[in-house]
Amino acid sequence: MTNINTFQGDVFIHEYIKHSGDDNNLFGFSGTDTFKIATAGVDAIKVDADQNVDITGLIRHIGDENNLFGFSGTDTFKIATAGSDRLTVGSDGAVTVANDLFVSEYIKHSGDTDTYFGFNAANSWLVRTNGSDRISVNNAGNVTLGVNLYIPDYIYHSGDTNTYFGFNGGDSMVFITGGTTRLTINTSGLYTQSGGTALNYFKETTNGGSWTALGQNGTGFNINGQIAYQRVGNFCTAMARRVQFYAQGNFYLRHTVPSEFRPSHGGDILAWTTRVTTNGAFFAQAYYQNPYMYSVYHPNGSHFPAGGGTQHNFSAWGACWSV
Repeated sequence: MTNINTFQGDVFIHEYIKHSGDDNNLFGFSGTDTFKIATAGVDAIKVDADQNVDITGLIRHIGDENNLFGFSGTDTFKIATAGSDRLTVGSDGAVTVANDLFVSEYIKHSGDTDTYFGFNAANSWLVRTNGSDRISVNNAGNVTLGVNLYIPDYIYHSGDTNTYFGFNGGDSMVFITGGTTRLTINTSGLYTQSGGTALNYFKETTNGGSWTALGQNGTGFNINGQIAYQRVGNFCTAMARRVQFYAQGNFYLRHTVPSEFRPSHGGDILAWTTRVTTNGAFFAQAYYQNPYMYSVYHPNGSHFPAGGGTQHNFSAWGACWSV
């Protein structure tokens, strides 16, 4: 073998050692305290005075070029196995993981060690902020919320998109099944829908300031039943409703007469409506603990206006009642 030189001491060169006949493949010193290796005229590896090692391309596993890591482009780093990218960090800092990412416990917010999410036990997961649990899921699938849950509109039944509940507007909440509103709660009161056009609600009315529970079949005046409870006002002078029943059927009510409206003979009042056989009519009757009785006739009909009747108003011995 020719052109072999043996040196017994240090060898000093000014710059590079080049491949004979291929002077763009070289290694040597590009400057003070700097060493580099170049191939095809491009720096492949450079070591500078800061002890940093700069590489231009990728580092591959010897004999297995499909397993590598390094720089696939400007400001981009990647790790690949079996020829496929598994992890990539782009120039914007975004990290892309192509497959499962395994962590033993938590992923924490940098510089904020009491805010993190992860796995606090086998088959369990949680989210914690400021050191407190906010969301946790246990091995039974139960979800626990440690704070308020805010939603803009509705919560739907999985796989059943026309059954849900939530907020259809400001200060209003609805419950819907089968695409039909069953319950509405808003600033006017509470409304329930039992199917078809039947509507029942409980609300405060402007008439006498009473609270009214109303059963309605259809619309208009087709009222099945109503109960009103007086809330404010003088019962007698304001003619406000104390208790009022519109109903098809019997009812019984016992009420002690207030002392200021009680007749001189005193006693309790018992009021009811009942059907009598004569003319198929309703009678509303009220009496005290004495032989006196006062009654109001109400013709039988599907509802009050059509039947020609009125509300049952009782007035006896100067006391006024509206039932």
